[in-house]
Amino acid sequence: MGNRISLRGWDVPTDFTEKGKSLDTTARFLMESLYSFLQLLKCPTHIIAPAFTSKIFRLRIEKKHLFDMIFDGNYDWKSEEILAGKFPLVARAGGYEACIVNFNRDISSGDIRRAIKSMDSKNPWSPGAIEHLCAFGAKFPSKKRKYSIIALGSIVGILERYVPSLSITDGQRRLDISLSYFDWFPDCHFLIVRKLPELKLLS
Repeated sequence: MGNRISLRGWDVPTDFTEKGKSLDTTARFLMESLYSFLQLLKCPTHIIAPAFTSKIFRLRIEKKHLFDMIFDGNYDWKSEEILAGKFPLVARAGGYEACIVNFNRDISSGDIRRAIKSMDSKNPWSPGAIEHLCAFGAKFPSKKRKYSIIALGSIVGILERYVPSLSITDGQRRLDISLSYFDWFPDCHFLIVRKLPELKLLS
C-alpha cells in the first residue's frame, strides 16, 4: 500500500496527490468545501473557547479611501493585492470595541466564527474587516508582534481565498494577505470587533 498524508484528519493516498506532490488548487477547494459541509452536519456544534483574549480597546473607522487608511499605518511592506483594491470596504464608519483572540490550536475559520459569536450573545463580536485591521495598525504602530493578526471579516477569491493580516518580519511591519484554506496554526491571532452604541460613544 502506498504512502499517505493527513489532511484535515483524513488519510489521503499520495497516489491521489501525484506521488506526494501538493493537491492542486481545485482539489484543495473541493476538499475544503466538503469538510465545511460535513462540519455543518455535526450536532450539537462544539464551540471552542479562545485560549487568550486581550484587553478590550477602541478603534475608530473614518470615511476614508483604503489608500488613506494604509498610508496612516506607515507600513514597511504592503501587499499588491490590497493596494489593488481587491478587498471591498464593508465596515460602517464610527467607533468600535475590539480585542485580539487566540485559540492556541489548529482551528478552522468556521470554528473561529462560531467561537467569536458565542463569546457574548447579548452584544456579539464579529471578525474584524480590513478597515479595522488598518485602524489597528495605525493606532498601534510600535506594537511588537511575534505572530500574525488576521482579519477574517474581509475575504476575496473563489478557488483561492485570501484574508488580510498584519505581521512583522525581519523588523518590517507588513500589511499582508494570508491564504485561507484549511486550519489556522496555533500561533495565529484574530482581530474581532463590535460596534459601539451611540450613547457609549458620547460617554
